[in-house]
Amino acid sequence: MKDPTKEMQELKESLEIKEEEIKQKQLEYIQKQKKEKEDKLLNKKIVFLFDKQMEIDSKNFETISKVCDESNIYIFSLDNLELNYNNIKVVNIELNDDDFVQDKIHLTKEANNKLLSKIEQEIN
Repeated sequence: MKDPTKEMQELKESLEIKEEEIKQKQLEYIQKQKKEKEDKLLNKKIVFLFDKQMEIDSKNFETISKVCDESNIYIFSLDNLELNYNNIKVVNIELNDDDFVQDKIHLTKEANNKLLSKIEQEIN
């Protein structure tokens, strides 16, 4: 016949091991869920390009941030824009007069290519 004290001790140790295994599985599950969410977020990139004629206020940016809260938002602006939102990155674009065609509204082909390169560089 087994010693009841020893049997209780073995049972207790066994339960502690099981408890530790459960905690480890829970931690692994949480980490997996977090990684899946981060991976999903990395694929959600939203790009906005605002020119100098765009009239948008802080309330609009707040709405964009909230509506797209699970995305990485890139705002490319020709104005010197400063925002402070966790999911928004602002990239201010400096253009010269030479970057515009005669109408001073549209960009030259070279300026468009430069802008596209800047966008690719920032979001990748």
